[in-house]
Amino acid sequence: MKPTGINQLYQAAFTELPIANHRPHVAMAVLDCFSRYLLVLRVSVAPTIADLMKGLDEALAEARRVSEIPAGRTSALLTDRDPQVLTQLSAYLGESPLRSLSPHDRTFRSLGMVRSFMRALKDEEVGLHVYRSFPEAQRSLELFRHSYNFERPRQALAYKYPAELFCKKVE
Repeated sequence: MKPTGINQLYQAAFTELPIANHRPHVAMAVLDCFSRYLLVLRVSVAPTIADLMKGLDEALAEARRVSEIPAGRTSALLTDRDPQVLTQLSAYLGESPLRSLSPHDRTFRSLGMVRSFMRALKDEEVGLHVYRSFPEAQRSLELFRHSYNFERPRQALAYKYPAELFCKKVE
């Protein structure tokens, strides 16, 4: 599925996030595939279903806050979680405006955009910092998210910023 506008397709993924003197945590990202707008970048203790649901709730809240979502609009969701996890999420997805793409809609490249983002996150943020605490890691990731959305033009977007495509115009 190739989106033709914002809020049509989201991708979500987790990646390991080291925090000094703590067991490894994870960073969870949710991005809009049309605009590449990073809706959520948050630290979690583990890649659990509860953390995935919380991150998706935060992503939907951010989408509603900064863009216009027509009433009744559903958005497709691709995640790096396996089909068993999506089965466990079925009740959550049934009550949200998200729907999971079926396995036959997926290809080996389906999560390419969020995986590419995760590589950039590791190269440009996580690999350059030693986080000493959970709050410090979250603050640093939030600064990276802001920079990614508002200060970094994307070649794939004709050198526009993700926020230029995703955020409603404020007059």
